[in-house]
Amino acid sequence: MTREILGHRNIPVQSVGCYVPGRKFPMVALAHLSVATAKVAGVPRIVACTPPFGGKPNAAVIAAMHFGGPDEIWVLGGINRGVYCASTHALERMIKSMAIEWGPHGVRVNTLCPTFIRTPLGEQTLADPVRRAWIEDKIKLGRAGEIEDIMGAVVYLSSDASALVTGTSLMVDGGWTAD
Repeated sequence: MTREILGHRNIPVQSVGCYVPGRKFPMVALAHLSVATAKVAGVPRIVACTPPFGGKPNAAVIAAMHFGGPDEIWVLGGINRGVYCASTHALERMIKSMAIEWGPHGVRVNTLCPTFIRTPLGEQTLADPVRRAWIEDKIKLGRAGEIEDIMGAVVYLSSDASALVTGTSLMVDGGWTAD
């Protein structure tokens, strides 16, 4: 379902996850802006998360997230991505369960699974030459994604073109998960 407002097509989003990486110099402004942007856009459920730094939560990042107004703030994960991988796989299973539960009511539930996308957040990881080489080696198309690479998938999942699609995780990952 889309809405036309002031000549722009708007796609309603019910839930957003905002992630701020934990580094030596945390991106406090990103912590606030990612949450606040979703809040201003009217997203009903906002979950913000960040990994611990030095074994404990980064107070500045947590405070910035809090001022943005999320529904939940989680401190989890780390550089080696174990918690990230576990939570994304759990999300994919949850999407399938929700599709079974809500399908009879005409509600479609899907998830979009992008690879590393060149955003201010993604650029932090891609700035490290060793990590970038590892990432680009995993992506069969040999490059990180651009915002434009996921736009078509978002429009597809939110349009009538996907009217019979539910319980699906759409991979827009350049082939990362192909092997």
